[in-house]
Amino acid sequence: MTEHLSSSKEPSAENHAGKPKSLRLNDKVGPFRSGESVCRMLGIPEDELKDRVDTHQILELTTSDGYAIYPDWQFRNGDLIQGWSAVLQSFQKVRASAWLIATWAQTPSKELNDLSPISWLRQSRATEKVVKYAESYAARWSR
Repeated sequence: MTEHLSSSKEPSAENHAGKPKSLRLNDKVGPFRSGESVCRMLGIPEDELKDRVDTHQILELTTSDGYAIYPDWQFRNGDLIQGWSAVLQSFQKVRASAWLIATWAQTPSKELNDLSPISWLRQSRATEKVVKYAESYAARWSR
């Protein structure tokens, strides 16, 4: 059984074309899992999940009301997608929000044959290409 959270309430909603901004962002980077769900799926205690987030192995988002949530797309078959941690670590020294990184991960790129970084990894393609792409974005964001 997969536990998904339906809404994040992040960032604050501004109504646009009848759909709040937060819901448009949820559509792009969701669905989400709770920390409890991630721990159960990976078979790890909460403190290990925190360590993996702190060492940029798992992406954690914080809702506007302070809840930690985890995009479900970074997991497959009860584990992290192969190569995702290496990609995520490219952003460890950048002052970019986790929401920005999540959006980047779901945005198709011509550099990745019109796939998003996470779709590229899901197709078991070369991790190095996505890492280099992530590093180029991290360099842009750090300016």
